[in-house]
Amino acid sequence: LVAFFQRQLISESRRGGNASNIEAMKEAGTFLAELCLSKAKEVVDFSKKYGETLPAGTSDSTLNMSARRVVVNNNNTVISVDWAGCSVYLPELSFSNLRNRYSQCNGPSHLILTSIFSMVKRYQTLSMITSGTAVDCRLSLPTLNELASEMKVSIDLLNNPLFVLANQSFCGLFADIDTLFGGFNPFSEDRNDAESLLATQGGSAVVLPPLESKTASIFMKKITNVMDIAEGKGLPVSVVAFLPMLCFRDLKTPPRVENLSLLEPRLLTTHQRFIRYYKLLDPGQHAFRNEADQATRCHTGSMILFLQNDAGGKYFPFTEHTVVKINHSMVLPLLPEIASTSSTVFQPIPTSSSNTNTGPVSPSTPNNNLVDSEYNNTTQDHAFVSDLFPNENKGTSRLGRVVDLVDDGDDDFNEVSKMVMN
Repeated sequence: LVAFFQRQLISESRRGGNASNIEAMKEAGTFLAELCLSKAKEVVDFSKKYGETLPAGTSDSTLNMSARRVVVNNNNTVISVDWAGCSVYLPELSFSNLRNRYSQCNGPSHLILTSIFSMVKRYQTLSMITSGTAVDCRLSLPTLNELASEMKVSIDLLNNPLFVLANQSFCGLFADIDTLFGGFNPFSEDRNDAESLLATQGGSAVVLPPLESKTASIFMKKITNVMDIAEGKGLPVSVVAFLPMLCFRDLKTPPRVENLSLLEPRLLTTHQRFIRYYKLLDPGQHAFRNEADQATRCHTGSMILFLQNDAGGKYFPFTEHTVVKINHSMVLPLLPEIASTSSTVFQPIPTSSSNTNTGPVSPSTPNNNLVDSEYNNTTQDHAFVSDLFPNENKGTSRLGRVVDLVDDGDDDFNEVSKMVMN
C-alpha cells in the first residue's frame, strides 16, 4: 500500500512538472498508507466490539426497524426502510428482488429489514467515496440483459445486490453482507465460490473488473486459470470481460489486443486459444453507468473481450449480431456533452425526464411531494485473430477484430491526487 501511494503521488508530481519533490511524495505516500490502515483497523475493531455484543434476541422489532411505501409525485412507488431517524429508499421492484434473494438464502426473517438497511447503507457509503471518480463505473441494465439473453450469462463477477439481475449469481465487495442476498465472496480472493463453481460445473459469466491494473490483472489471471481447468474436464466456460483503459497498467492510449499482455501475458501466448472475439470501443463513443444510474461517457476507449474454451464455444454460441446488440446497449444517447465534471475519464450524460427505468436504480432519497402510506412487512473493418497470431492452429475457428483508434488526449485520471487535493 505504501508503494502504491508513493508511486501514484510521484507520477502525479512529475505530470505537474514538480519532479524535484520526490522525497516529499514518498513521505506523503507513507502517511496516506498508514492513515488508511489505521482507519480500516478502527472499522474492524468497531465491528467486532458491537457486532459481538448484540443480544441474541435482536430483531427488526427490537431495533425499531420499519418499512413503508412512499409515493413520489410521478406516481412511482418506492419503499422506505427507516431506522433511528435514517431512511433508505428503494424502488418497489428492487425491494421485492432483495426480499426474494434474502428468502432464497434462508436469511432470518426477523432481520430482513435490518439486513436490507445495512446493505444499502454500505453501498451508499461506497458510492459517496467513489462518486465523480473513474471508479464509479458499472455495466448498464440493458447491457446485462443482452448478455443474459444472447450469451446465457448467469454469473456477474463484480456487482452488488442492488444492480445484479434477479436470476443471476454475483460476486460482491462485502462478503459479510452480500452473502445474505446470494452473493459470493469477492472474486479476487484466493478461495472464491464463483471460481470454484465455474471450474467444477462450467457456466457463462460477465465482468467489468475494478479499474485498477493490479486487481484487474488478478481477475484476468483467475479467469484464465478457470478456463484451463474447465477445459481439462470438458466443461463449458464463457466469460465476457469489459476492459476500459484504466484496467491496463501505465496505458495512456485506447487498449488494443496486444495490451492484454499487461493483464494476463498467457492470453497472447499459451492460452490465446481462449480468445474467441474482441471488440474495441472508440473513446467518447460508448457509456457505462454510475451508482446514481446515470449514463457516463467513457473518454479513454475500452475493449470487450469474449473468452471461451472449446466446450464454452459450443454451449454458449454467439454471432457478430450478438456483438452488435451488446455494443448497441452501450451507445450514448444523442445528447450534448457535459462540460464540468470531476472526472475527465467518465462524464455523466443528462437523461430526459420522459425516460423510464424498469430495472434496479440507485437507492437515493425521493425529494418531491412525498405521500406516505403504510407498508406491511461506428463499425470499421477488422482483422481476424488468426491473422494477429500466425502461429495459431488455422483449424481453430475464431472471430476477432482490430479497429484503428485515435488517442483523444491525455485523459488519464489519478484518484489519489484528487483525494489529496480535496
